Amino acid sequence: MNRVWTYLSAMLIGLSLTTLVFGGQPGYSPEPGKSLAPVEKSEASKEAMGEVVKADPARMSLVIKAGGNELTFRVAEQAAKALVTLKPGDKVMLQYTEAHGMRTVQEIRKG
Repeated sequence: MNRVWTYLSAMLIGLSLTTLVFGGQPGYSPEPGKSLAPVEKSEASKEAMGEVVKADPARMSLVIKAGGNELTFRVAEQAAKALVTLKPGDKVMLQYTEAHGMRTVQEIRKG
């Protein structure tokens, strides 16, 4: 019975040390001197062209119709100024990024 406890203790200690050595949490930088902030993958910028269905400056959101589908976007601070000028039916070209299932507009162009 003592051998079993010794073996289990050794396994637990070994796993604990492995976690310490290899960082333990994916997405964090193990390099000395670096911040331990999560590493985000940068998403490439995409474009969408369509017709405004709804522009909501209070909620910083925009819905457009593109290719027969309605697409909903969050609007970043730098694009908020253009958001207040939009009305349903306006044709727009959007520059946006997509991360974690959310589309965020970086730039809005009318026309």
